[in-house]
Amino acid sequence: MARRKVIYSNEYPYHITARCINREWFDIPKDYCYGIYINVLRECKKRFSIEIVSFVLMDNHFHMIVKSPKISISVFLRYFMTETARGIRVKSDRINQVYGSRNYKTLINDPRYLAHCLKYIARNPVAAGISDKVETYKWSSFSNQASLMNDLAKINMQDKLYSSLPKSREDLLAWLNSPLPKELEKQSQRALKKSIFEFGTVRSTRAPFNPNQGLAQ
Repeated sequence: MARRKVIYSNEYPYHITARCINREWFDIPKDYCYGIYINVLRECKKRFSIEIVSFVLMDNHFHMIVKSPKISISVFLRYFMTETARGIRVKSDRINQVYGSRNYKTLINDPRYLAHCLKYIARNPVAAGISDKVETYKWSSFSNQASLMNDLAKINMQDKLYSSLPKSREDLLAWLNSPLPKELEKQSQRALKKSIFEFGTVRSTRAPFNPNQGLAQ
């Protein structure tokens, strides 16, 4: 299958995800693995001035929304993927590669789509049945538990790109914890496979899916 085209921008954030090889676990305690990502992201903020919006670590993959206003997103990702793989490989005594394939980048250039993407990745642990609420999952920037990741990942409510999100943390969490309708979940999954995050048509009717559906009122 041909690689999808990457749209490069310093103005808008990207959703980025990568999975461990063969869909295996990372083979190290999740707390330690999370610490590796925190340390590397902290260094990336210093080196590349990236802006981290959110981060969620699952058992064999991660989700991240990040903006790179000063350098190409690929420069940041090359360093990020190399250094996290090195840290995981050393701790787990792996002799083969850590990540199973290239990372996937999806540009997000619309406030409504940013909200949908954020909700989808925040609810990953809930959808997987390993957490009852978004904020009770420990290895996420949405967690209520004290974590250095909470200091690294920030949602800038002054930026118009976040205008579709609830303004207070309490309201944001209430909205994130409201279940996704099945069609909206499918639309988000498909959008994350595109170069630019956008919804398509509803397959049963072939009508365009309304991007305002499911947003906080």
